[in-house]
Amino acid sequence: MKDNTDKDKQSFLLYKNFYSPIKGLSNEQLGRLFRAIFEYQINGIEEVDSDINMALQFFIVQFKLDDEKYQKIVDRNRENGQKGGRPKEPSGISGNPKNPVEPKKADNENVNENVNENEYDYENKKSQKNSETKTSLKDRNKKYSPYAKELAEIIQTKKNFKPSTNQLQSWTDEIRKLSEINQVSTDRIKKALDWYAENIGGEYVVEIESGKALREKFTKLEKAVNKNEKASKAGFVINKKTEASN
Repeated sequence: MKDNTDKDKQSFLLYKNFYSPIKGLSNEQLGRLFRAIFEYQINGIEEVDSDINMALQFFIVQFKLDDEKYQKIVDRNRENGQKGGRPKEPSGISGNPKNPVEPKKADNENVNENVNENEYDYENKKSQKNSETKTSLKDRNKKYSPYAKELAEIIQTKKNFKPSTNQLQSWTDEIRKLSEINQVSTDRIKKALDWYAENIGGEYVVEIESGKALREKFTKLEKAVNKNEKASKAGFVINKKTEASN
């Protein structure tokens, strides 16, 4: 359930590219989805009918990203306020008196809720501290983009649902974290995705419908892959009903 502790936030964003993956829904389904979005934003309710649950979850993924960015701006402005707020303007005028140089303005104390959807600066700065090459987060994510696309194709084939560009970026970022933070090699990720493509939908196969789910459930998924390999060496192959949830 959504944490609605930020009651001062009176708006949320809907992006144009959200329409592509949901345009196949009927008018009746779109109406229920629209109501569900507001129920989530106002009351934190995520429980909906199964036919629109997948669509709602894609919206929620982006909402959570936006909320994180919003909270970082709130925290930053709060810290600035504790330091004395906006710096004092200089008493004298430097340079040409006819064209005085205006002092730099402090960050706007009113948080701009319309956070840029591509704002990754905060994490990029963190990653560059110990990097001599200072490779940008965007460039690093290029390495993991193929795995996010492969996951999207797997889900699309089974669920007939195409993630938006925004969501695909989020998936790529989660897979990067799986590799860089959780120390899972790209070979292991590729191997697990290939197995999942063949076994998705099995009665006991763990369900993965986003990059975040892949990261959180990777241990279970890889356990199923390894179990399948051992079974193959023993003379039989585990089919789609492999018990991956154990």
